[in-house]
Amino acid sequence: MLNGNYAPNRLSSAWKPTAYRVAGQDVGITPSVEMMLDRCHPEDLPRIQKLISNAMNRGENVDVEHRLLMTDGAVKYVHVVLQNIGNNPADPEFIGAVADITERKLAEEQLRRSDVLLREGQRISQTGTFSWKVETDEITFSEELNRIFGFESGRVVDFDAIGQRVYEEDLPLLAIKMADVRQGGDNPDYEIRLFVDGQIKHVRVVGRIIRHLDGTMECIGAVQDVSAQRIAELGRDKLRSELSQLARVTSLSTMAASIAHEVNQPLAGIIMNASASLRMLCANPPNITGAVETAKRTIRDGNRASDVILRLRNLFKRGVATVEWLDLNDAIRELIGLAASDLQRGRILLIEELSDPPPFVLGDRVQLQQVIMNLLRNSIDAMTDTAQTQKKIFVRTVVGLGEVRVVVEDHGVGLEGTDVERLFDAFHTTKPHGMGIGLSVSRSIIEAHKGKIWAEPRPSGGAIFGFALPFDKDSVDRPSPPEMKT
Repeated sequence: MLNGNYAPNRLSSAWKPTAYRVAGQDVGITPSVEMMLDRCHPEDLPRIQKLISNAMNRGENVDVEHRLLMTDGAVKYVHVVLQNIGNNPADPEFIGAVADITERKLAEEQLRRSDVLLREGQRISQTGTFSWKVETDEITFSEELNRIFGFESGRVVDFDAIGQRVYEEDLPLLAIKMADVRQGGDNPDYEIRLFVDGQIKHVRVVGRIIRHLDGTMECIGAVQDVSAQRIAELGRDKLRSELSQLARVTSLSTMAASIAHEVNQPLAGIIMNASASLRMLCANPPNITGAVETAKRTIRDGNRASDVILRLRNLFKRGVATVEWLDLNDAIRELIGLAASDLQRGRILLIEELSDPPPFVLGDRVQLQQVIMNLLRNSIDAMTDTAQTQKKIFVRTVVGLGEVRVVVEDHGVGLEGTDVERLFDAFHTTKPHGMGIGLSVSRSIIEAHKGKIWAEPRPSGGAIFGFALPFDKDSVDRPSPPEMKT
């Protein structure tokens, strides 16, 4: 606190040394109005000039806080008080004091900023705070918590008012939590619903118990409006239920399409064999031996169609597959025999490059044959418009480190302009009359066998499709074993 006196009409003024230091002036300089205003902050200057003018001309007292701008650019806050002690209003004489309040002002500004940040943080996060003095039931709500409860700002909050906002079914829970706190329970954390302005709000309450030195307890806590989150969760659960239903419908549709796709080949064989058998029986004389052989092939194709349907049902039901040790080369040769007529009609040369000794793998024979047949059929279809000299399909088995690969390579139309990543998606097809099921089912089968399937363009034209299955090199020389059903 700094003292001095000033008589403007007598042009006399006296300052103590500390007043000079606060004002940033050299000690001993004769004080003047200009010197007093010299350090005033430009933004505060008009206001201070008016106050000084009123003091000089009317003898009015001055009590003001303002800023000084020092020569080094620093800002200093001061509190100035001038008291007129003169007897004649026309000849005022002031005694005054000036206090450096910079630290106080900076602390107030920091406190104000912290308060703004707290209020804005509560508003953005929709979180209000409260204080509950347990012994006296004195409750204090923050501004945001008043908004959440629908209370007017500044109103006195008590448990009756709170109870009127709590959803009726949640009142027993609130009573239990309050009783726990009164009995010394610590750190409540729970959710209740509020009914505010005709709407239900979901809020989460978190509290911490403070035990004061005088033995009293105070519950300090926060209440967050989580209504948007709960509504989103309800919407998510509804969507999940709808997607689950859609998945079941899609699965049924895929299974039906898969059955139609996979049994087409054995059904075509049944019709062809039945027609051949009928011609042989109608011949003169009847070809009984040939008819019997074609009838046997008809039975074989019928059994195969039945097996395909059964295995597809197990695949879509995630049922137990018929797992056995099988000679992969033998399974491939069997399929090549079934496709012989299609290869002949298309005048396609099929070249086998099967590993020797044959690899034995553990898997479902019918399902793996389905995959190989799908890849083989795709290669046959891809060479419909291929030049005769290029109509070749290579079927390979390659034993690698920990796996055996089956590769089908053709010289057909290739994969140019095709989204390879989507080739194995259900109902995605590159054929004009395709169903988009074969490769999707093939992927499901291979993944069920813990393998992988892929497609890639052939550098000189055509496509390469293949799959890999886990393989134990010790099984390479395994003799044809009995079936191991699981």
